[in-house]
Amino acid sequence: MLPFRTGETSFPLLMRSQFAVPLARATSALLVMRLLDLHALCAAAGLGLVLGTEHGWSAWLLWTAFLLAPLLLFAVKRPLLKRLNGRLPERLGGILEEIEAGIPADTTGFARAWAFTVVNWAVKVLVLAWVLGLLGVAPLGASFGGALGGELSSVLPLHAPGGVGTYPAGITAGAVAFGAPGHRAAVAALAEAAINVHLLIVASACVGTALSIVLSWLPKRR
Repeated sequence: MLPFRTGETSFPLLMRSQFAVPLARATSALLVMRLLDLHALCAAAGLGLVLGTEHGWSAWLLWTAFLLAPLLLFAVKRPLLKRLNGRLPERLGGILEEIEAGIPADTTGFARAWAFTVVNWAVKVLVLAWVLGLLGVAPLGASFGGALGGELSSVLPLHAPGGVGTYPAGITAGAVAFGAPGHRAAVAALAEAAINVHLLIVASACVGTALSIVLSWLPKRR
């Protein structure tokens, strides 16, 4: 709800108060999660571009390289941090150690986090792109661009509660940027589809919340 997802500052504070995790370590973990989210969103949108392009194997090669980029960066994490730590004052070096502790320690753990993030966002973007396609958004790349634009709109400095207005605008802008027609009638139809998708998301969230509340009231089996 808040600009730049400032509500997420509660995560490191909660980790410190409830689990005694240092603030720098929890903040580092949050930053890694959000960077993986951004990468997964861009990879999902890139898939739409690749499917709609005529460049064939070269486009798939570039997309695969981008998809695997976090694993390659993680492989050089340790030597980079070690080199940086040797050049910092002792106090800053301690902070850097806490930041490093907030990053998965081994490749297996990082790969698992990366894979789950990619699958999670891929499913969401694919479903949103599919729904936009059903509502008449074309070509295929525009559907993916619309899904990406809607999700990225939530990090705007100013946006309405629940993304009302800004989320559909993000979908519209993303779809046009990825190849949807830009004339007035087409944009109007696209905006209508974007609003319907946003209403679907809000309704799904409300239904899910209601179900969770009802289920919490049910007696637990022993």
